[in-house]
Amino acid sequence: MSKHTDANGPNEKPKSRRGGKRQNAGGARAGAGRKKGIPNRMTAELRTAALGSGESPLDFLLRKMRSPAPTRYDCEPTTAFAIRYRQWEELCLEAAKAAAPYVHPRLAVVENVGKDGGPMQHKLTVEFVD
Repeated sequence: MSKHTDANGPNEKPKSRRGGKRQNAGGARAGAGRKKGIPNRMTAELRTAALGSGESPLDFLLRKMRSPAPTRYDCEPTTAFAIRYRQWEELCLEAAKAAAPYVHPRLAVVENVGKDGGPMQHKLTVEFVD
C-alpha cells in the first residue's frame, strides 16, 4: 500500500488542477438560445419548400374535404357504389377533422369569478312604472 505525501497531507491523493465548475458549462443563462416563436433553420426551410411547391397541407385537406360526391356508374352494383360512397364520406370527414384546428382554434376555458376570486353575485332590480 502506497502512501502519498505531498502538500495535500499524508494518505490523500493529489488533487486535480482542473477541479471545480467550468464557466459557461450549461444551465440557463439570460438571453441564451433561440427566442420563443422563431422557428429553427430546418423548420423554416421545410415550411418554405412545402409552401413553395404549390399547395399547402391545409389547402390539400380542404380540397379533399370539398371533393364532389361520387356518382354511380351505369353497370355498377348498388353495394359496390354504397361501399365507394362510404369511403368518400370517411375521407371527407377525416380531412375535415384534420383541417379544423387550423381554421377554428379551440376556445379557451374561462372561469367566471366574482370580486377577489369569490363567487359571482347577481343583483336584479325591478321597477314598476304607473
